[in-house]
Amino acid sequence: MPAFIHPRFALATMLLWLLAGTAPARAQVRPRAAAGPYAAIATRGTHFDGVGRNAAYNLRGQRPCIALWLPMRGPDQAASLAILAAARLAIADAGRARGAGARIPVLAIADAGGPAWGRADDRLLQLVFARHAVALLTNTNGNLAHLGLQVSNKIGLPVLTLAGDPATTAINMPWIFRLAPSDRMQARMLARVLYRRRGLRRVLLAAEDDQDGRAGLRAFQAAARRLGAAAAVFRFHPLQAAAARSALVRALRARRAQAAVLWAQPAEAGHLLRAILQAGLRLPVFLPQMAAQPEAGLNFSPPAGEPAPEIYTLAGAARHSARDRFARRFRQACGFAPNPVALEAYDAVRLLADSIRQAGANRARVRDRLAATRNYAGVSGAVNFDNRGDNISAVHLVRVGLSAARAPQNAPTSFRLPGKGRQLCR
Repeated sequence: MPAFIHPRFALATMLLWLLAGTAPARAQVRPRAAAGPYAAIATRGTHFDGVGRNAAYNLRGQRPCIALWLPMRGPDQAASLAILAAARLAIADAGRARGAGARIPVLAIADAGGPAWGRADDRLLQLVFARHAVALLTNTNGNLAHLGLQVSNKIGLPVLTLAGDPATTAINMPWIFRLAPSDRMQARMLARVLYRRRGLRRVLLAAEDDQDGRAGLRAFQAAARRLGAAAAVFRFHPLQAAAARSALVRALRARRAQAAVLWAQPAEAGHLLRAILQAGLRLPVFLPQMAAQPEAGLNFSPPAGEPAPEIYTLAGAARHSARDRFARRFRQACGFAPNPVALEAYDAVRLLADSIRQAGANRARVRDRLAATRNYAGVSGAVNFDNRGDNISAVHLVRVGLSAARAPQNAPTSFRLPGKGRQLCR
């Protein structure tokens, strides 16, 4: 029988054993390395491995339908009409390329005017479920791109967007593709031109306080930091836009700005631009694609050697012959030259029509065709989708003029659209 050990001695013995055992180990303890994230999203791109590719999922109907989600009323109407004109030219060209008897897609418009998640979304859902749209095209508005993405991800609808907001492709969603350059790509190009090529340091960024303006502000500030620079920021709320015009002029003068970047909706960008010019300020002004649209009152085909003002935007590098042919036809139909967004809208519809021709009226297979797009030669430039759905083809600076015949508030609200009436279903 073992001898009895008093509990106090047993406890003391245990403490001495623990201290003796841990003292050497404590001397060998090293600082832990910083732990990395436990997971990462879309580091290698997104893929769709779900169902929907066999013939049982093919959409029924006489002709496949491409849905255009555009605001057909309000301040963005002129830009929507320009996109629609380019889309109808694309459908006409797709028909000629395929020959007689081919099943050419039709265009269907969902009017995006009105409050978000209201009547506008009802119109879109009608196209998706009643008209059996195979794919969706949205304009430069980041809100519409996000709402379209949420709808498409729930039902499996491929989306091509012309919006630059980088957040649309930053999440693990395999259904959305951006044909236009992202805000990040545009901001980096503008920053290189301003800070590196021109060697400027006093740059003022005027950003409208809405979703697109905030996204552009973040992108440009990050691009400037990459080059060791910092832009002065002038922010204004859409409801205070009228007062912001004179305030912007005062800010440009106070900071002795060497250049201005206007990241705003097209109509307001046009007003800000004219306020700068009317104040007698002679400095170059740079616009992202979302701002350089018909409502801004710009001339996208200025005469050669046109004097000041210096106004620039961004566009893809396309073959001059293809771009010029499209520009002539667009001008004949609309009465003015196409802006970069109209060029991209033409390419988007042609790309969708070609994908539908190859894949049939099947949303999942059309999505696969879009994801495989490499070196697609368009009138806006080459189209190369990376594994997140971004078009990574390079952009370059283009100079535009100011239209003397049309002020922003008098932008065209209607013009003759090319194509036959049966190509447009409402």
